[in-house]
Amino acid sequence: MNKHTNYCLKILTGCWIMNDMREILKNLALLVFSILISYYPFSGFFSKLYEIFSPEILPSSLFLTGEAATNIFFFSGFLLSYIFFVPLSFYLFTSRHRYWWIVGLLIPAVVIELSLSLELIYLPIISGILGWAVGYGLLKFKPLVFKK
Repeated sequence: MNKHTNYCLKILTGCWIMNDMREILKNLALLVFSILISYYPFSGFFSKLYEIFSPEILPSSLFLTGEAATNIFFFSGFLLSYIFFVPLSFYLFTSRHRYWWIVGLLIPAVVIELSLSLELIYLPIISGILGWAVGYGLLKFKPLVFKK
């Protein structure tokens, strides 16, 4: 069989559709994983980073006091950890269109971060770059660790 016949057989049998659906489902599972790991174990850690770098900037930019200020730190920590784990997980576990998924999933988080505080925009940028760098480093060292 030539290349054209093989491609036509794949179209007729639906193999390319199954591969694309499998990829989409895997990416959606990675999104759920990133949200869960960002919320439960790491949002407290990243919210402490916000409290260290800006104890008064974030609540004062939204005119919040008391418990509302504590909640906004927790929410900002969740966004910061989400911005870290989306590039990390998608760079590690996807092969096709990884940058489209990363950028598409980070746009809403960056818009929310911009609406929270412009003075602290360097924290999400650093978090995203660090997430990508850790994923890149782990992907480069994977062949060294898992030798056959």
